[in-house]
Amino acid sequence: MAAANTVVSLFYYLRIVARMMFSDTRPTVHVLVGQWARTTMIVSGLLLIVGGLGAEMLMEFTDSIGFVR
Repeated sequence: MAAANTVVSLFYYLRIVARMMFSDTRPTVHVLVGQWARTTMIVSGLLLIVGGLGAEMLMEFTDSIGFVR
C-alpha cells in the first residue's frame, strides 16, 4: 500500500514540477505601486518586527502579573 501511495504522490508532484519548469507561458504579475501599497508594506513590516522582538517582553510581563497560571 505504501508503494502505491508513493507512486501516486510522485506522479502528482512531478506533474506540477514539470508544468512549472517546462511551461512556455509566463503569468502576468501585477505590482501595486502607490502610497497605500507602500504604507501597508511599511506598517506590516514594522508590526512583524515589533511583534517578533516584543514577544519575550510580553511573556515576561504576563508572568510577572500572574496572568498565566
